[in-house]
Amino acid sequence: MGGPEHLRAALERLEEHALTEAQRDRAIAYANLFFFESMVELRSLSERWRGKPVFRIDDPAEERLALNDIVITRGALSRMIELDVSVDGQPVCHVKADGLIVATATGSTAYNLSAGGPIVQPNVDALVLTPIAPHTLTNRPIVIPATSTVRVQPNMQERDEVFVTFDGQAGFELQAGDEVTIRRADTPLRLIRPSTRSYFEVLRTKLKWGER
Repeated sequence: MGGPEHLRAALERLEEHALTEAQRDRAIAYANLFFFESMVELRSLSERWRGKPVFRIDDPAEERLALNDIVITRGALSRMIELDVSVDGQPVCHVKADGLIVATATGSTAYNLSAGGPIVQPNVDALVLTPIAPHTLTNRPIVIPATSTVRVQPNMQERDEVFVTFDGQAGFELQAGDEVTIRRADTPLRLIRPSTRSYFEVLRTKLKWGER
């Protein structure tokens, strides 16, 4: 009946049309009521995030929306990649890893969780930077304010393959010199959460906490 990919597709279609914020929220609310109840149990308020490669000389920058995460990762046959990460113009770290996950609180229970990142309650206004299989164990996940602007620039060598993906549904290959800029979208997305169960009750059920 529906899932993350259907919600994302619906958002892209709504983004293409000149709808007011109230009309957009109403359309998503109706979609949630009839199709996405099982998915939105973990989501009371979700932010949308934009990611785009910049400084590409021969091709205009692309801009995409994401709900859960934006991932910069190596190709299937590529070796470990190196990424320079900055937040609000301040250098954070030079990551040697299989990739980097930039996740919203909503997306913290998706790929971020599998990669060892923290679970962030949806009403916490935060963003998580989680390296994927880092070369150095001291490269740990970092929680930053959701108002931050994150920039990730791969240091690409010959034959390196580096990709950026949005919610695991869309993406493309980066070129040498590309920089991915991630910031909060201008318009927030409001999702309906059933009031019959609390967030932590859903976590206990989905993650089977306390079961043997």
